[in-house]
Amino acid sequence: MKIGKRSSIVMTAVSILVLMMFSSGIVASDGNPQYYPVPASKQLSIKELAHPPYVWNGNWEPFGLEGKTVESIVTTQRYIYAGTYNDGLFRKELNNQSSIWQYIGFGGEQKINCVHVIDLAPLPDIIYVGLDVCGILDEYGEPHSLYKSMDGGITWYPCDDGLVTVDDYNGDVYRAPIFSINAIPDIDSENTVLYAGSIAHIFKSTNDGQSWSLIWGGGMAGMGIHVITIDPSDPQTVWAGGETGIFVPIILKSTDGGNTWNIVTPPYLGDNSCYSIVIHPQNSDIVYAGMEGRLAKTTDGGETWDFILSPPEYPYFKGLLLDPLNPSHIFAGGGANVPNEPLRVWGTGGHGWSCSVEEDASDVLTLAFDPNDHNIFYAGTLSDGVWICHSTWSPPYAYLK
Repeated sequence: MKIGKRSSIVMTAVSILVLMMFSSGIVASDGNPQYYPVPASKQLSIKELAHPPYVWNGNWEPFGLEGKTVESIVTTQRYIYAGTYNDGLFRKELNNQSSIWQYIGFGGEQKINCVHVIDLAPLPDIIYVGLDVCGILDEYGEPHSLYKSMDGGITWYPCDDGLVTVDDYNGDVYRAPIFSINAIPDIDSENTVLYAGSIAHIFKSTNDGQSWSLIWGGGMAGMGIHVITIDPSDPQTVWAGGETGIFVPIILKSTDGGNTWNIVTPPYLGDNSCYSIVIHPQNSDIVYAGMEGRLAKTTDGGETWDFILSPPEYPYFKGLLLDPLNPSHIFAGGGANVPNEPLRVWGTGGHGWSCSVEEDASDVLTLAFDPNDHNIFYAGTLSDGVWICHSTWSPPYAYLK
């Protein structure tokens, strides 16, 4: 049956009228009025009805490594990697439901701070692991704080030449612990450019980690650079965040590959830090920063900031995700970093925040999307291993009795 232009307009008008009736509580889908009347302030406009906002709900299940503290999670097309506190690095196949976690190194009194993986499928992954190691260097260059594997975790070798700090008082040379790491291919040289964050220092390598040079020293003692994020639209733009030695946050931005840096920290008083940073994939001026107790947002590249989420639980937002396929979907996870706190993740579809709580798990330390389905993500927790979340979305105007 051919539908004319006038009939199509009539059908569209009727559809919008029905949707408006739903949103105002007049009609329910089964014919029985099950909805409360929606306040005028929450009724949807015609534009919103055409593209309705949705409320996020998280459904959690344990995903293994029970009893372990998982500091870092990385996902590739084939695997999920989990770096733990004192228990080592583990890997599990994502596309094989019967697969189990496989130990691939760094067990026994070695705290893994960060993991970065370069996905070379079908070739073996290249893996970098940063350790919380600090000590005076001996004649053999030990201890080591950064390791690399070229064969998917079968063999490892140190790649921390130049990752050092010097004591200003006595000249002793210390190995720099690595708190954060990120990398991007250099198309011109065919090498990988890496950035590593340490105690009040940022280092850069332009040769796959063979050697490193200091690119930001801060001129201050500090708790550390917890996160380094590279702009997906411009590899010369790099953001870094952490905490200074006087327990205040610091956020840095470079637009020339780390040659120069600007401090763009949001105004904030009191004990605080920056633990996570994500950048909008289509608009580099929009950046989100996970702080202690607050989630900050800038829309002008860091010149000004707004705090868009401040839960009463005052979580340390160590996990932060922005869906590159749907940038209005944002997830922030964290806790007070103490035992017996439940897992909490806040999510939004662009129209308000909702919180998902899992009482059987503990504080969130890291979050990572499933690469094959962004309605699934993983959380590394404080002492409760890895958990998987299946996201569902529901209309905010469905007020059921």
